[in-house]
Amino acid sequence: MTRRVRSVLASAMAVVVMMAAGCGGTDEPADDETSSVPVSTEPALTAPPTVTPEEQAEAEILATFEDLIASWDEFKANASDYDTFEGWNVALVEQWPVERSASADLANWIAYWKASAIEQIGYADVARHDVTSLRMDVSDSGVHDAESWACLDMSALTYVSYDGEAAEIPVAPALHQTWDMVWVYSPVAEPDFGIEAPGWYLQKITVSIDEPC
Repeated sequence: MTRRVRSVLASAMAVVVMMAAGCGGTDEPADDETSSVPVSTEPALTAPPTVTPEEQAEAEILATFEDLIASWDEFKANASDYDTFEGWNVALVEQWPVERSASADLANWIAYWKASAIEQIGYADVARHDVTSLRMDVSDSGVHDAESWACLDMSALTYVSYDGEAAEIPVAPALHQTWDMVWVYSPVAEPDFGIEAPGWYLQKITVSIDEPC
């Protein structure tokens, strides 16, 4: 065997030795990859608790009142922007979830507010709202009714004239209002009765002034 052939064989053997050393030089089998995956001991997730029809109805009443007060406050904060064409106040209230005497009361309150030339700074806080009575399916057509009591905290509100000056109010504004309300749920739209879409509508409001929440 020539020197050149022996040199090539020696180099090849060296490469094999280095590769064996790099592999750890052990005959033990590699760990199974799946054995390193941690096993969860947490309980399986379950579906959220089912909401009863009564709980759903109560949540809808609370949300509807929040939206109504937000709309009422929005008008009072921007009263100077409204044009007073004939019936403008009625047209505005028709966009809100109210009917019957509640609709008439709010339309009148809006007209009085506009006549005062005052705007409100800030928004009333619905400090408390409790559904005190709820009757499901009072008719075969799926009508429900309810009563609720809410208290508005108005202590952070201030008032200005349309010019932005501090308003001169002859009587100190109320710091709180309590609303006793009667509600009805209509499963279908009845435009002739002010019900533009299915949902809860406020039918009657009795307001008391400055009863703390």
